[in-house]
Amino acid sequence: MIGAGPAGRAIAHRGLAAGLAVTLVDPHPDRPWQATYGAWADELPDWLPTECVAATGPAVVYTPGRRVLDREYVIFDTPALQSALSVDGVHIVRARVSHAYSTYVTFADGSLLYASTVVDARGVEAAGPAVDAPEQTAVGIVVSHGGTAVEHRPADDRMVVMDWRPGTGTFVYSVDLGRGRRLVEETCLAGAPAVDIGELARRLRGRVPGVAVPDLGGKKGGRSRVSTGAEIVRFPLVGLTPTPWRTSGASRFGAAGGLIHPATGYSVAQSLALADAVVAAASRGADVTAALWPWQARCVYRLRVMGLAALLALGPDDLVLFFDRFFALPDSVQRAYLSGRTDLPGTSAAMWGVFAALPVRLKLTVAKSAAAGLPAHRVAGPYPKTGLRARLSAW
Repeated sequence: MIGAGPAGRAIAHRGLAAGLAVTLVDPHPDRPWQATYGAWADELPDWLPTECVAATGPAVVYTPGRRVLDREYVIFDTPALQSALSVDGVHIVRARVSHAYSTYVTFADGSLLYASTVVDARGVEAAGPAVDAPEQTAVGIVVSHGGTAVEHRPADDRMVVMDWRPGTGTFVYSVDLGRGRRLVEETCLAGAPAVDIGELARRLRGRVPGVAVPDLGGKKGGRSRVSTGAEIVRFPLVGLTPTPWRTSGASRFGAAGGLIHPATGYSVAQSLALADAVVAAASRGADVTAALWPWQARCVYRLRVMGLAALLALGPDDLVLFFDRFFALPDSVQRAYLSGRTDLPGTSAAMWGVFAALPVRLKLTVAKSAAAGLPAHRVAGPYPKTGLRARLSAW
């Protein structure tokens, strides 16, 4: 197992529980996680201890009218989550991998480490982001309950996952962290290029008057509340290839393996939920990538990338309208698109439902952008110029 983030530790932890001999390779396997992780409650696996959840509540969106969704949203207690994914009993190798192959890895000093199955969960960096890949960016600060940032919200606005007011093209993510604290985060859902960190910090100051937001004009990204007083988020929504199930070398997992939802940026809950599938495949000597990517998941991923392409073509006001139409869909249809990784009928129904509800001018924009796909992937060119058979085989 390569990588000691949530995805990597989940596999190591569950592999050990299944009786496998597990080796975890990471240069800093004990480094405390700094990020704030959120998820839909119904995505979490049964084996995850409830102590990992710091706060929960019904998800709320503003598009611009207020809607309370029939779905619980949770914020993890990050230290508790890291502790729960215990790797006690796992063989730890504190080193940086140079190259990862299906049954061995190499290190900078030329040494090799062999295994029956190698899984790479080092994040998007493992595969490399696509050139000019769409990114999600955000800047957040932690405030105390009762402060200026939250006093104007209804008492049951514990988990505001999207507040698109006042229609600037970015939204506020305002969630309860437990213990009297709240994260207020200005977020660019997807951009190519994304809204830069300095501009997001400026907009956040307008959201929380009277609360100090650091000057982040020179920050490039990453997640660090320690050095800046703010949580800074920047990551690519897609990898180098539009077909993450077609890889050479080690099987990839988590953000490295295409488990980031291209149109939302969520990945942690999916990685936790799929850890047992990886362990089961490795236990029987099966292909891990094949286990993770049945044909339904491949088709859904393609549709989600089309959804991302459509979002990138929308202006600020149109984004609000788009999500207003989305959150007007039946709860089960929303859930299918947001979380149904293998639910092809549900994902198709969600995309068609939004499309049908849009005005004609937006239908044309969305259809054209979705059909064209992502510029980064068009440059990468997943299809060799060898005819229809080659194009179909990429699925």
